[in-house]
Amino acid sequence: MGNAFVLSENKLYSWIDELITNFSVFGPVLKKRNQTVFEKLTKAKNLHLDYCCTMTSPRKFIYPSRQLLFKISREKGEYETVLPNNTRNSIIFAIHPCDMHAISVLDRTFLGDFQDFYYRTLRQNTITVVLNCNKACDKGFCASMGTGPFLQVEKGFDIVLTAKPQNYLIEFGSERGLNLVAKAGNLQKAHKKDFTEKSQLENRAMNQNRQVSLSFYGSSI
Repeated sequence: MGNAFVLSENKLYSWIDELITNFSVFGPVLKKRNQTVFEKLTKAKNLHLDYCCTMTSPRKFIYPSRQLLFKISREKGEYETVLPNNTRNSIIFAIHPCDMHAISVLDRTFLGDFQDFYYRTLRQNTITVVLNCNKACDKGFCASMGTGPFLQVEKGFDIVLTAKPQNYLIEFGSERGLNLVAKAGNLQKAHKKDFTEKSQLENRAMNQNRQVSLSFYGSSI
């Protein structure tokens, strides 16, 4: 079981509020027309954790669709490199496993033999917190693709949360994730029953997801 803890929902939100004072924290927020978007949080209670899909992918905070790389002065015949804006470390909170899988693909692309300086800088300064999916999304197919509903990747993330009936199970993928959670109050060491409950939730979510895939795409899946 290693280093793993449980934390009540109230304490989780208190911890997030504390993080907001020290980090740029981004998470899912419910907007008009029941649409969920990832945006910068001003308080933890704005989080919408019971979401399925979002209008914008959380990867935009480490791999923006548009990014200023340099400025050119035609008059002077010079150019100026524009460095990534990394003045404050960031946290992306409640990333779904499928999106974390997508980020891992970006990691292999931009942090392999060729390393993209801009991606690497933003990635290194961004802490990723994954939230496992306890229920199947409408028209979801992550189970058939091996990208969820619970986290499948073994590295590249910092923290993974599993919502249980009474609290959250907190596990880690990095030392910085462990150090970050250590600052939360009222942590309790996770026990065997917590992992048993997690396994039950994962099996149920997996079965729901397969049923959704079958009903939407047909029995050939």
